[in-house]
Amino acid sequence: MNYWIVTTISTVGYGDFSPTTVASRLVIIVFIFGGIIFFGNETTMVTAIFNAANQGLGSYKPMSQNRGHILIVGRGCSRLSSMIQTFLLETLDLEYWGGDASEVPELVFLSDVEYDPDLRAFVLHSFVERVRAKVHFLRGDVMLPRDLQRVKI
Repeated sequence: MNYWIVTTISTVGYGDFSPTTVASRLVIIVFIFGGIIFFGNETTMVTAIFNAANQGLGSYKPMSQNRGHILIVGRGCSRLSSMIQTFLLETLDLEYWGGDASEVPELVFLSDVEYDPDLRAFVLHSFVERVRAKVHFLRGDVMLPRDLQRVKI
């Protein structure tokens, strides 16, 4: 009876074949619970990775190995100011780069404080996707070697 309850609740289903002995049913129950625990842990780990990346705790991965990138550091780069806005508009101007998004340099922001939502919104709404993808926001300290490794310096 327990085998049928576990199989039904776990939505594994009965399939064309089902165990007939008590021992084989117990083994299947152990496998079902093991699978539930395993996939629960894996889901938690994947969620943690996405959350870390969204908080700027990931690493910069260059889109092209042949081109360098521009690193913008300091607390001033964490908020939208007229200077940052002008810098972004001029640096990421597709017309300047001949309309070729592959020529636009990648920008990596590194700040030890939380980024201003207005800065992220400006990047999101001011540039097309293929240019927007070249802007990376990372949290860290320019004085720490591990953070410099994360930004490929």
